[in-house]
Amino acid sequence: MGNKVNRAHLEGAKKTGCLNLSDSNMKELPPQLIRMADCLRNLDISHNKLNKLPSNMETFVTLKILNISFCNLKELPNSINTLVKLENLIANNNDIAQLPDTFVALKNLKNLSLNLNKFKMFPQQILSLGSLTTLDLSNNLIVKLPNEIELIQCIEINLNYNQLTQLPEGLSKCPRLKVIRLEHNSLTPHSIPPSIFRDSTLCIISLDGNKFLHKDLQNSPGYSEYMERYTLNKKKYEY
Repeated sequence: MGNKVNRAHLEGAKKTGCLNLSDSNMKELPPQLIRMADCLRNLDISHNKLNKLPSNMETFVTLKILNISFCNLKELPNSINTLVKLENLIANNNDIAQLPDTFVALKNLKNLSLNLNKFKMFPQQILSLGSLTTLDLSNNLIVKLPNEIELIQCIEINLNYNQLTQLPEGLSKCPRLKVIRLEHNSLTPHSIPPSIFRDSTLCIISLDGNKFLHKDLQNSPGYSEYMERYTLNKKKYEY
C-alpha cells in the first residue's frame, strides 16, 4: 500500500471518527490523513515502518485512542502534549527509552501501554497523570522504581519481565493501587518492604519467577494482612 490510503476508507473515517491503518506498509503518515486528523477519535497506525511520528501532532487534537505499536519508534514527539483528550495510548513493541517532558500534559490519559520498549528508568512523567488507571511497562529494562512512586494514581501496574532488585517503601502509600505485577524480575524476600504487605491497598502482588518461592514469604511481616486482602478481592482483580 505504501503511503497511499484508500479514499473511501478515509471518507468513512470522517463519518465514524475511527480509522485503522495498521499493517499498511507506511513509512510516514500521508498528507490526506493529516488534513482530516481533527475528525478522528480512534486511530490505529500500528505495525507500520514509521520510525517517528510527525512533529505537528496538534492536528490530532480530538483523538481519544491512539495505537502506535510495532512502528520502530525511538521517541515520542514533544507535541504529544497537544493530545489533551487522549484516554488510551498503546505504544507496545517499539524502541522508546524515555518520554518527553511534555507528556505530563496528558491529564485525561487513563490507560497507557508501553510493553516491550527500552525503558531503563521508570518514566517520572507518569506520576503527574491524575486520571491514569492502568499502566503496562512489562518487558522493559527497568532496574529501579522512584521513591516518588507513591504519587501515582493507577489501580493496576504491570512491571513483569524487568530487572527490579528492590521495591521502594512508597509503593505502600499509593492511594488507589490494587494490583501490581512483578513477575520475572530479580527480587528477593528482603527486597520487599514489609509495609507493602502490611499497609498498602494492594490486593494482588504477582511475584512468580523471582529469586524465591511463595512459601519464603509466609513469615514476612505483614504478609498475613496482605493475604486477607487477596482472599477478599482476588476474583475482582485476577485474570
